[in-house]
Amino acid sequence: MSAVRIDGPDNVGALAGSNSSIQMKCKGRYRSCQGIIWSRVEPPTDSPAVLSVNSAMLKSYDGRYSVDVSADGACVLNIDGLQLSDAGTFTCLDLITGADYQPKMTATVTVSGILCYDLM
Repeated sequence: MSAVRIDGPDNVGALAGSNSSIQMKCKGRYRSCQGIIWSRVEPPTDSPAVLSVNSAMLKSYDGRYSVDVSADGACVLNIDGLQLSDAGTFTCLDLITGADYQPKMTATVTVSGILCYDLM
């Protein structure tokens, strides 16, 4: 019998900008944010930083990060006003586990910028 795992998050890429945003979904056993921890690897130390526990934000990056529950029961990490520094590795961990359950999934966020040259 294969292990059951959480659903998501998926790798995502986007352009940086004040109007740019991304959403990463994670569905745990209870189809809510109950028992879900979102974290990200913090450069340059590569240490994990906990962003949220359940749906309570612990680190919001100037209010640009938030967590809510989608209509289909996923715990969604929202990042608004994307900046190049938002790129990195994000992890969804479901604390409510069992012997047949893979409780952690990781995704990579890639943020690209636009180079502007002054031709004058």
